[in-house]
Amino acid sequence: MYKPPKVDQHPPNYKLKTNLVGHSGYVVAVKFSPNGQFLASASEDGLIKIWWTYDGHIKQTLYGHKLGVNDVSWSDDSSLLVSASNDATLIIWRLDSGKLLNVLAGHTGYVYCGNFDPQSNLIVSGGFDNVILLWDVDIGTCVGCFEGHTDKITAASFNHTGSFVISSSLDCSVRIWDACTGQCLKKLECDDERPFSFATFCPNSDYVLVGALFSNTMHLLDVWNEETIETYTGRKSEETALSANFSSGGGEWIVSGSEDCMVYIWNTKKSEFCQRLSGHTGLVVSAVFHPVENIIASASFDGTVKIWQSDT
Repeated sequence: MYKPPKVDQHPPNYKLKTNLVGHSGYVVAVKFSPNGQFLASASEDGLIKIWWTYDGHIKQTLYGHKLGVNDVSWSDDSSLLVSASNDATLIIWRLDSGKLLNVLAGHTGYVYCGNFDPQSNLIVSGGFDNVILLWDVDIGTCVGCFEGHTDKITAASFNHTGSFVISSSLDCSVRIWDACTGQCLKKLECDDERPFSFATFCPNSDYVLVGALFSNTMHLLDVWNEETIETYTGRKSEETALSANFSSGGGEWIVSGSEDCMVYIWNTKKSEFCQRLSGHTGLVVSAVFHPVENIIASASFDGTVKIWQSDT
């Protein structure tokens, strides 16, 4: 039986600030806008909700997907949002009007993830059709296809310069691609053949953070030298593809949800987590840091979004 480790008490000290209720199904993803004013949430109810960060009120609800929404991502200027859905499409939304800008159709199965590049000119997406697609934001067409994975894609995103794309898959591999050519530059495989649940670049560096299913650990890797820099333990991740995210700036902190209904926070340079946040009654799929303030948002299978704030 899984037993959470003892909490290593270090600052910051996050406490529950706001409980956001409005979705009618599991909430599976949350993202703060780069300007910090808004929080977007995605749910299996097929809706995207935009919340005001500081008072927790709903700004708008976005209708357009026919099935559940798996992921959301903001453009750099906070004016656009992209959503990825089980209806095999992505939608680009204008946030000033809440209207559709483009529907991106090209995947042949569930679209699990979608992210803008740093310049917000491109979107990379991954799906259950085992392929990664690259989209032009302005014209809404597919301009690239990265093939090589042999099972469902669980994550796909750019590095801080937009020159590389990282992807993870249930085929037990993580790949790094040249964003311009689509060439696979590096392939990492799990030693014990566990499917990868996520992979993401560390801010301002080419270190990557990865996690696997059926494993309660995450690893910070120097992928080019194939060296493990740090290992993080504490969260429970056995059956669900849980993500983890760095704090803004230098990525001093890491936050992740857990199957034990908790939110976990680590100092990037230490393997022991510094705080465990309790309050959700369902497993926590997504947790993210605010771009400026000491604020965290978390999304859960209990149908709620929670905002946590620290005074340190």
